[in-house]
Amino acid sequence: MSKLKPCPFCGKPAYLDNVFPPLYKIQEWIIRCPTHGCFCNTDEPHIDKIGKVIAWNTRPIEDELRAELEKTIDNFEIYVMQTGEEIDVLRAENERLRECIQYFQQTLKVRTEGIA
Repeated sequence: MSKLKPCPFCGKPAYLDNVFPPLYKIQEWIIRCPTHGCFCNTDEPHIDKIGKVIAWNTRPIEDELRAELEKTIDNFEIYVMQTGEEIDVLRAENERLRECIQYFQQTLKVRTEGIA
């Protein structure tokens, strides 16, 4: 059986409980949040223990948000890599332009010394 996800409202660990005391020999399971005042539980009748866990752990909005977050992180990582490559290209171009400026400064200095 899968592990229970935490309470979707307060984040505390949830627990699986049998509604009936052991004497009744009836198993009606409920998943509850331990936080006082947080009325989050699965109380659908006639669903077995595994069904309750599946119902509790099924959170389509949360799953969709996680998928969107993963996609955003992947896109950001790609952007950072591309930006890093672009920065490397710009640094190389910057170095090339510095060398050009130094060459022209030296050339200009030589030419102006010849005039003086």
